[in-house]
Amino acid sequence: MENTAEQVDSFGVTTDEQAAHNRKTFLEELGNLVNRFSVENKSNTPDFILAEFMLHCLTNFEIASLNREKWFGVSLDIARGWEEKVMQAIGEASMCWSNIDGAGVFDSGAAKRIGDELLKYLRHCEG
Repeated sequence: MENTAEQVDSFGVTTDEQAAHNRKTFLEELGNLVNRFSVENKSNTPDFILAEFMLHCLTNFEIASLNREKWFGVSLDIARGWEEKVMQAIGEASMCWSNIDGAGVFDSGAAKRIGDELLKYLRHCEG
């Protein structure tokens, strides 16, 4: 399988306008950071070139990480299972009463709707 920056770029495929805008903004801010701390002075390389280089390093690391996962046949997704953890936390929070016996009847349907709405919101924020 041939890997390209478009397949794994942190900002998605380059045809997506929002991803292109995010990439441009990231590069500008990274270049500003390099400039603010004068990191470019030792190499006498313009800040925007160093920013582009660093973004390529990140993209290449993503490619290497994906290839490592493919080689070992495992997924190292640190966010794996986060949706289930959110729903479990909602269930646990429903038991946070000083007098659980006097709390009434637990409405699991309402709790699921709340959890589903939260997950929908988080997925929207994520991507």
